Amino acid sequence: MRTLRNRHLRIMVGEQLDNDAFDVHCVKNLNLILDHVPEAKIVISSSWRLIRDLTELGNMLSKNGIDPGRLVGKTPDDIGRVPRGKEIQAWLDVHPEVESYIILDDDSDMLDEQKSSFIKISGQEGLTDTQAVLGISLLQIK
Repeated sequence: MRTLRNRHLRIMVGEQLDNDAFDVHCVKNLNLILDHVPEAKIVISSSWRLIRDLTELGNMLSKNGIDPGRLVGKTPDDIGRVPRGKEIQAWLDVHPEVESYIILDDDSDMLDEQKSSFIKISGQEGLTDTQAVLGISLLQIK
């Protein structure tokens, strides 16, 4: 019997956009990952989590063509100024059901043990076709 594992992915897109409009090509690439890995979920670690609740974040995803039902959480905001990798690890620590994940980020402040799950996204280009394919393969082999 094959057990379906929970997979969570995190996306940081266009924080500089005041109107919450995501780049269409980046959304297409994120949806490619979600389509190929139907059990994948989204956890937000962007600074958006500090000013929006999960409902608002879900509405923002929906408005941009991303299934808000895939959003399952956001990293904690009560642990002080720490590297993004520690925020992600704090969320993972209280969700032991997560067996694999990918991190899509334009910052590199991940923990050493997260490097194999980390895909560095260019702040200028966003999530590329090649990175989406890599994300799919990382989630499927874990």
